[in-house]
Amino acid sequence: MLKISFDFDETTKKVSNLTVTNSTSVTVKRDTTGKAIVEVTANKLIISDTALAFLDANPEDRISINYFQESKEKTFPVIAKSEYFTDKKAGNKLTKSNTVSFRGNQRTILLEYGTVFELQPFKEHIFKLAPLNDSDSEIVSEELKEKFINKFNEIPCDKLFDGRNLSMELCIEDDLKKIGLSEQNIYSLKLCTHCEKENKLFSYRASKGAYGRLFAFVYIK
Repeated sequence: MLKISFDFDETTKKVSNLTVTNSTSVTVKRDTTGKAIVEVTANKLIISDTALAFLDANPEDRISINYFQESKEKTFPVIAKSEYFTDKKAGNKLTKSNTVSFRGNQRTILLEYGTVFELQPFKEHIFKLAPLNDSDSEIVSEELKEKFINKFNEIPCDKLFDGRNLSMELCIEDDLKKIGLSEQNIYSLKLCTHCEKENKLFSYRASKGAYGRLFAFVYIK
C-alpha cells in the first residue's frame, strides 16, 4: 500500500513536500470469542488467534487440511501445519492477516462438512475440525452473514440470525414469496433434522458424520 502526503497552500494553490512511502501494515481480522475457530470464506480460510496458538503456526508456515476416515460411514477433516502430514510442501502459506488461500476442489470438499469449525484435539500437533452447529439453523462466517443480511433485507436481522446462526426456514419462505407463492400456501412442519427426537430424520451434523439420506419432492397440485 502506498501512502502519499503533501502540503497544500490555499493562497497560492501550490503543492509542496510531496512524499510517497510504502506502508507494510496489515489489518488483521481478530476473533474476540477466544475460541479456536476456522472459517471458510469465498477463497480463503480465516483462522482465529486461538486456533493459530493451538497450531503453533506463524506467517509463512504452510497449513494443510486432510481427512481422517474413522469408519466406512464416517470421515472428518483435520488441520495442522503441513510438516506434520506426509507432504511437508502441501497446503498453503499462512499470511500476516491470519488467512490461508483455499480455493477450488479443496474448498468444495470442506464445505460438505460445514463453513465454521472449532479445533478439537485429535493427535499430537493435529486437530479435528468440528462443525459449529447446534440447532436447526446454519452457522455462517461473518463475511457470509453480511451477504445474507443484504439479500434478505426484508427480514429483521434479529430473526434472520441468532448470533451467527442463520434461519434457513425464513430464507426459504422469503424466496418462495418472491417467486409469487402466496403466504397462505406455505406450510411448515416445524421439524428440525438436527434436533428432532420423535421422528427419525437424518442430520449430518447431529450424527457427527454417520448419516443417511432424505428425499424432497416438489410438485404442482
